[in-house]
Amino acid sequence: MNYARLSIASLALLLSADALAQDVLIVHASSYNADVQSKLVATGRYATVDLYDSMTSTPSLGVLQGYDAILVFSDSGFSDATSLGNTVADYADGGGGVVVATFAFHAPGGGLTLSGRINTGGYLPFVGTGQSSNTGGLMAVQPAHPILSGVVSFSNGTAGFINTLSLAGGANRVAYFSDGFTELIATREQNGTRVVGLNFYPPSSDIRSDFWASNTDGDLIMANALDWTMTVSCPLGDADGDGVCDVDDLCPGFDDRADADFDGIPDGCDICVGEDSAGDTDGDGFCDDVDSCTGDDDTGDSDGDGVCDDSDLCPGGNDALDTDGDTKPDGCDPCPLDPLDDSDGDGICDSDDQCPNGDDVLDSDGDGVADGCDPCPLDVGDDSDGDGVCDSSDRCPGFPDNADTDGDTQPDGCDPCPLDNPDDTDGDGICDSDDSDSPDDAILGEGRQSLGGCMCQSAAGSAGWLPLILLPLVARRRL
Repeated sequence: MNYARLSIASLALLLSADALAQDVLIVHASSYNADVQSKLVATGRYATVDLYDSMTSTPSLGVLQGYDAILVFSDSGFSDATSLGNTVADYADGGGGVVVATFAFHAPGGGLTLSGRINTGGYLPFVGTGQSSNTGGLMAVQPAHPILSGVVSFSNGTAGFINTLSLAGGANRVAYFSDGFTELIATREQNGTRVVGLNFYPPSSDIRSDFWASNTDGDLIMANALDWTMTVSCPLGDADGDGVCDVDDLCPGFDDRADADFDGIPDGCDICVGEDSAGDTDGDGFCDDVDSCTGDDDTGDSDGDGVCDDSDLCPGGNDALDTDGDTKPDGCDPCPLDPLDDSDGDGICDSDDQCPNGDDVLDSDGDGVADGCDPCPLDVGDDSDGDGVCDSSDRCPGFPDNADTDGDTQPDGCDPCPLDNPDDTDGDGICDSDDSDSPDDAILGEGRQSLGGCMCQSAAGSAGWLPLILLPLVARRRL
């Protein structure tokens, strides 16, 4: 058979077929163990699936070596957690496959925790600190990994039992929970041993309704994990000799087990080796621990204002500088001194606006005063005589139009007879208020002459006036 041309899926099928001759032991500290046993039996992969109650005793190395792989989990205390952990480590060293599941990754020193050398000797892929819950599903980190072969879905049930834990150094992350950060499946290999960590409680909803949903693939995950621990040999080779078969190798050409910052990325392929467990999440070439704009910005803070480019209000300007407090940085504010900028929309900032609420650009008379604020927008001199009437409408330039003493609608300054209404009714050039006599005061011609203040006609004219003149003389002679 030409193994070099086998697909990963074909390899998984081959391994499953080979597993029919394998024996599995469930080492448990739980009363729900029978459900786990029935799930593995139902896969049809194994010749034997046995149970060992480690709440009452600890299996010997000889007992474990009668099986090709073991699954260890708990929800009660082990009879002797340290002794059991030492024995499991010895079993792994001898080539036995080990799968450890919740709650065996509990807090160090706790009764539920698988302790001893398996915990302290660098075998386990997870470092546990306690208990938590996650009711989510599965998010594959390595979708082609044999442990996920055939897995379509997983739901951790309404109880969502998990251990609080982190990825151990040298471990290989296979899957998160669907939240994208809670560890679900990981592997660890050293010196020819393979150990799988499953951060879910193995019994299903068939035994208790709030456990992992039995209509999803929790049973397949457990079976695939057991099968993977039994296949240390690499049909397709291990070119870099790191103990990880090429089909599973995260970092070809480098040691997958070398992970100084414990971020699940082998040092040989980690751009942030040894300094950042999160790596470079935004791919901008800056490790997260020195990246001021992590997670969502691949350009950083190009203008150096402390605001990441994808959130920058004013690219190229200082977002923190906002003199007028209008939430627009000065560098992108058309009117950096004005909260309302150009409130009348005339293109001139309010602080420089000659005519607020008017158009500064419109100046019909060219007098430098915008029409909106020009009392006389059509007059260069506006109201030169100060009478409140624009020059173009002024009836009496140089004088107040509103001074009209005689009420004849003619302003006094331009009224020939400011005290008379009408002015000079007889047209003799003398205002009526100064006109002392008849309508013909100014006419002294045509034979008339003034005599003693009286107008008398000469001999050439009518004689009708003569008696009037002589009458005083006659009277005087009679005396």
